[in-house]
Amino acid sequence: MPSYLIDPDKLLEHASQLAGEEAGPGRPSYTNHRRAVSSAYYAAFHQVTDQVARRLFPGSPSFRAQARRSVTHGAIYEVCRWVTGAGGAPQHLRPVVDVLKQDPVVTSVADSLMALKEAREEADYDHTRAFNKRETLTILEEARSTVAGLQASQGSLDDVTALIALKATPR
Repeated sequence: MPSYLIDPDKLLEHASQLAGEEAGPGRPSYTNHRRAVSSAYYAAFHQVTDQVARRLFPGSPSFRAQARRSVTHGAIYEVCRWVTGAGGAPQHLRPVVDVLKQDPVVTSVADSLMALKEAREEADYDHTRAFNKRETLTILEEARSTVAGLQASQGSLDDVTALIALKATPR
């Protein structure tokens, strides 16, 4: 049976094509740049949702597909704000968050996820914002680095996915 799950690596490949990364000098249309920025963010977003779902349901691929849908952009962003110190974590999670704040890999990935989300929102909603090729390729590289870091994650980044799972779980 074929898999129809959203693949972060395919989204990065799509963003590269839209950005004209292999096209040489010149630039694709601003619309292509917008879509490339958006796809780059979604690659990172779907990598996070996959890891959260794998953490929640390690032995059940059928449940993971559904669990991925419960992880929101806002939950990821808020947890990233906690671990970068940009936002206050709930009292009961502060001891965990305080430990995670000390890990430079965690804070770097969290910073990147926040920056990618903010760029995606500009690309999707700010009608006056134009991305040039260099800027688009920089965002794409940040997304690649973030996805690769998440794919290789261990230790503290796994704890971040657990926090996101907690945040995504309805009370």
